[in-house]
Amino acid sequence: MVTTVRLTVAALVLCVSTLAVSAVLQVVVVEVAVPGRSPEQLEVEVAVPLERVLSKLPLVQSVNSSISDGFCRLEVSYQASPSPASIAQVKAAVKATRIHFPPAAAAPIVSVKPPRIQ
Repeated sequence: MVTTVRLTVAALVLCVSTLAVSAVLQVVVVEVAVPGRSPEQLEVEVAVPLERVLSKLPLVQSVNSSISDGFCRLEVSYQASPSPASIAQVKAAVKATRIHFPPAAAAPIVSVKPPRIQ
């Protein structure tokens, strides 16, 4: 009976730690500055086109954007750590979409953000 209890506790600890690991999201950040553009303009000209393309990439869990005057930031969340290939896919998607950005847009910056617990 004691052995059964120990195995059950060990199994419970394993399950809890597995759930904790699966709740960690890895994020690739895309930042685009477009001086002189309002948040409404950036939503139409930058955020929505990027969201459409980035959300279709393999293994992407979600894409969230925040917009302020002249600046747009998108967070591309992965359930697991994005591989170098995943990061390259984000960069390629941003590069392909950039041709539709306003001429004043600065070069987009793509970076990997430290993991966050959700």
